[in-house]
Amino acid sequence: MNEPRVAFHTLGCKVNQYDTAGVAETFRRAGYRVVPFRDEAEVYVINTCAVTAGGEKSSRQAIRQASRRNQAAVIAVVGCYVQRDPAGVREIPGVRVLGGTAGKTELMELVRRALAGADRVERILALPEEFEEPGVPSRVGDRGLGRVRAVLKVQEGCDESCAYCIIPATRGRGRSRSPAAALAEAKALAGSGVRELVVAGVHLGSFPGLGGLLTELQWVEGIARIRLSSLEPFGIDAVLEAQASLAKVCPHLHLPLQSGSSRVLARMRRPYTAEEYAATVARARKLIPGLAVTTDCLVGFPGESESDFQATRRLVEDLKMTRLHVFSFSARPGTSAATLPDRVPPAMVEERRRELEETGRRLARAFAAGHIGREVSVLVEEQRDGWWRGKTGDYLTLRFAGPPGEDLTNRLVRVLVTGEDKGRLVPDAPLG
Repeated sequence: MNEPRVAFHTLGCKVNQYDTAGVAETFRRAGYRVVPFRDEAEVYVINTCAVTAGGEKSSRQAIRQASRRNQAAVIAVVGCYVQRDPAGVREIPGVRVLGGTAGKTELMELVRRALAGADRVERILALPEEFEEPGVPSRVGDRGLGRVRAVLKVQEGCDESCAYCIIPATRGRGRSRSPAAALAEAKALAGSGVRELVVAGVHLGSFPGLGGLLTELQWVEGIARIRLSSLEPFGIDAVLEAQASLAKVCPHLHLPLQSGSSRVLARMRRPYTAEEYAATVARARKLIPGLAVTTDCLVGFPGESESDFQATRRLVEDLKMTRLHVFSFSARPGTSAATLPDRVPPAMVEERRRELEETGRRLARAFAAGHIGREVSVLVEEQRDGWWRGKTGDYLTLRFAGPPGEDLTNRLVRVLVTGEDKGRLVPDAPLG
């Protein structure tokens, strides 16, 4: 009998990528063959996002795509969208299994019940107080980013109360993994061939002793790079000091700004001012020469004036951000921002989004152009369309033509940068 096929689709953050990878390993161990989401399968697992209305829309689209590919398939929908609005997910044709953000180790059993004939199986648990271990060991290709780079989840949930954010309701209170468990998985990942770890969490900076964990990870044999996922821009001095002292920790930070207006930040209930954010970036760059800083910006928050928006644009330019992720305000039911007055007209929100995205493109190109004429170290991920591709330590994508017949995958190589293309580096050949 042919082995059954399962396909996965993940929306949203690196924490979701990690969670999906753990579920995928459970299915592999049960005898399933993992196939691309675009292929026909007997089971489709969709790990959803609810951070924005757009994330929920994309989640619904993915469910319908799976249903069209195989109407007889078991479609299992899990994650933040289910946790926030299970009734809305139930209404989507084809959904057979529902699960929230907790208890993903039990998903295999829920799918078995659906395959055995159950019309619909649901298990949406109360959000736990302790960190849930994935329940299966790591292997090459897991944790969401391929065999070169892997996500290492060390923290879950958030205790902050930002006015626009639904995450505390869908992920629960902040809870951290034991350092011993995180280190054990890092060693397993290194043993399977992974060269770069992306240390991730919903509110990663709240992990107690994060700097100490980075120091332990520095000594894991086989790991060439350690990268931090998104960090909230407050209470991270010890992390910055550790990052500055550890050779394997990449010179890159993602520090969400959201707004360059202190007035708007206060309405958002963000626990810092624009001036404090700028001081954090300056302190980080002083400690870590050549540091790349990427950020998130939220435009169109209720009450945002034109001067507030221009303050955001000026701040990201003054700080020479290396890449912007720009989001339009999306009222999330259950958040305090959903009931705020003074909504910004949709056409104006769209205009501001486009303007800030254009600013982001200019900043990204300027940062990339600053590498021209320099030798950089790139961790090679794949060969595509005749080019080798990978990322630098400061998180720039680079493509180059390698030596004929030589496999450079998963290797660190030195490359001379000769140009940039839309914020990506374009050299001639590796130096060795």
